[in-house]
Amino acid sequence: MKIFKIILITLLLIAINSCNENNDEKISSNSTCEIAGVSYDNDNLPLVENRYTLDLAEKGLSEIPSCFGNLNNLELLSIAENNLTKLPESIGNLNNLEMLYLYKNQLTILPESFGDLNNLEALSLSENKLESLSESFGNLINLKELSLSANKLTSLPESIDNMIDLKILSIYNNQLTILPESLSNLNNLILLELSENLLISLPENFGKLNNLERLYLNHNNLTKLPESLGNLYKLKELNLQSNKLTRIPESFKNLNNTLKWLYLTGNPIPEDERAKIESWLPNTNIVWDY
Repeated sequence: MKIFKIILITLLLIAINSCNENNDEKISSNSTCEIAGVSYDNDNLPLVENRYTLDLAEKGLSEIPSCFGNLNNLELLSIAENNLTKLPESIGNLNNLEMLYLYKNQLTILPESFGDLNNLEALSLSENKLESLSESFGNLINLKELSLSANKLTSLPESIDNMIDLKILSIYNNQLTILPESLSNLNNLILLELSENLLISLPENFGKLNNLERLYLNHNNLTKLPESLGNLYKLKELNLQSNKLTRIPESFKNLNNTLKWLYLTGNPIPEDERAKIESWLPNTNIVWDY
């Protein structure tokens, strides 16, 4: 009988502990999160233009707690201009986000879960310290605007071609030496900024970006351009300033009716080649000198 009582008491204690653990789980998974001394509630977030919005810009934040992922009603979020060096994995739970601003932080890497934010339409990660992006980054398939400028990226993931809705892509002021062939599949791009990198060449199929209107390649190490650039029939502005070009492809004559501005300042293009270019593009404003 005593043994039975001991077993019964033991079972009751196990049940009580189990109940307490379940309660703890419920508490930790509720919809509130305290950040910088302020408690935010998932069901009572600020509404701005009918979207749940949270502005944490310029708050001096050095970290974001994991409970942040509980605020999954958020649609617009700014954590710009802080001191963040990393983000919690739970940020991937914010799958209703449409806009996310993380510029001017100290981020060196993104969590793998970042790719779960596949409803994002606008993302700014400029002025951080990112050195690479995982292939899961390409899961952000609804992005229309992406800024990665002023980081330390040496390459881009091949999966970037999953972002087929991208219209604006800014990757200037990084350390890119080469671009993935898959970048040329983003044929909804209107603006592509690749200036201030270390590019020595472009993919041969670059001309597939047939909706491109503005292309900035200034301040790189380009020595030649692919013939396919002549297929960019909607191109209005092309900046090739401060590269190492001695000529441009003859296919550029195909751009005569659309290309309004061509910047070639700071390239060692000889006089005879200059004359050819001017004959190919009589309707284009060509800038040779500063």
